[in-house]
Amino acid sequence: MKENINLSFEQLEKIALQTENVKKTNLDILTAYTGNRTSRSPNDRYIVQNILNKKSINWGEYNQPISKDKAQEVKGIIVKYLMGVEHYIFEGFIGAEKVTKSVRVCTDKATQAMFCDIMLEKKNKNLQKFTPYINVVCASTLKLNYKALDINSEAIILIDLKARSVYIAGTGYTCEIKKSIFAILNYYLPKNEILTMHCSANCDNNGKNTALFFGLSGTGKTTLSTSDSRRLVGDDEHIMTDKNVINIENGCYAKCIGLKPEKEPQIYNAIKKGAMLENVPIVDGVPKFLSAEITENTRAIYPLKNVQRSMPNKTSGLPTDIFFLSADAEGVFPPISKLDKEQIEFYFLSGYTSKLAGTENNIVTPQAVFSACFGEPFMPLKPKIYVKILLQKIKKHNINVYLVNTGWYGGPFGIGQRIPLACTRSLVDGAINGDIDKVEYIKEPYFNLSIPKSYKEWTSLLNPIDTWKNRQEYIKSAQRIMQSIKDNYKKY
Repeated sequence: MKENINLSFEQLEKIALQTENVKKTNLDILTAYTGNRTSRSPNDRYIVQNILNKKSINWGEYNQPISKDKAQEVKGIIVKYLMGVEHYIFEGFIGAEKVTKSVRVCTDKATQAMFCDIMLEKKNKNLQKFTPYINVVCASTLKLNYKALDINSEAIILIDLKARSVYIAGTGYTCEIKKSIFAILNYYLPKNEILTMHCSANCDNNGKNTALFFGLSGTGKTTLSTSDSRRLVGDDEHIMTDKNVINIENGCYAKCIGLKPEKEPQIYNAIKKGAMLENVPIVDGVPKFLSAEITENTRAIYPLKNVQRSMPNKTSGLPTDIFFLSADAEGVFPPISKLDKEQIEFYFLSGYTSKLAGTENNIVTPQAVFSACFGEPFMPLKPKIYVKILLQKIKKHNINVYLVNTGWYGGPFGIGQRIPLACTRSLVDGAINGDIDKVEYIKEPYFNLSIPKSYKEWTSLLNPIDTWKNRQEYIKSAQRIMQSIKDNYKKY
């Protein structure tokens, strides 16, 4: 069957229109549809177990072991399938400066090759020899005989860390490609004291005063990192060396449910030529960003160059401020609090948030979740390895760390209200420019967090107990959540 190697974005777009379930929009870009899987499938993710990684991997829910023999069988099925269908090869790079790795992706979907064209840096046409550091093989339309293979479903995300390869089948959700590449880097780079981070980042106009935003999907990483007064470094995957912060991707993968130009103008304006949409309903050519009829997890995929205020070299100075984002659906966390050293380790290892609808299969209402390093599904090593490097860098470079609740106040989901984005932006900006450190801080008694006593027009929201009509109900909920966090922390 025909093999298409390093086609241009425009060529892939033309093929997709002829052969795949896509729609052209009035923005002169395509919307792709990923089938029945419109989010990640963590229960179908496996890592090949061997003697070298048996003790170092954080085996469990997100890192399920699979034997070398079983992995070889699955790989053979996927490769055989791809050889029998038209497929597309993308060759490019991830990272920047001296931390750059080559990546080859082979997929049966032109739209997935388009995704790679946006998210990864293209290979220079004049580069004669290309040796991939990471190989990704993706057969999205192949449904595996999971009973015969003794795996969880007809889909699989198979990561072979030793071979630095990924084999995907049974899911067309493009995020599986980028998160699997990220997982391989999360295994290798920390061995060189390079911290890999599931976070977004922005900086001042001079590439300094960097802020990092750690959080799971739906907590506000992309939204908060886009700012009219600061420059975007990246929205999801970064590394920190002893000299700088580097965005390892070439584009953004932004959740766009409810997207409005007046609310998030930088994201809205980046959705133009060179971008694409994923699982967004289209009516008469018009994207319906407010509609969740396909999924809550609608996405806009666009190159960094489409963002007016982005760092062209994907690099900025070391961070001065770090924000841990928690979309707390219980409504008990304060909108912002400053963490001490012990609390940094506690909350980074806990990674408490509420998993929001649509980001994973079968999640339809918010659920409390603990995700170590605010990205446990993508971190193959034991969490304390990442925590150790983070704490070393925070101490060495005197970085301020804050816990930010982008979730609810005045009660839990369904009763309380979502903290206004304007409030969160104001508090974050105040932390970055130092204004919020000029006000008096108080200790709230239920999480022992230091919170500002007052700040601009947001004073009434700063202490969460004051936003609840029934203070006793707040106390019960806060104590219950704190106990659940402590219970989860015991495993560390």
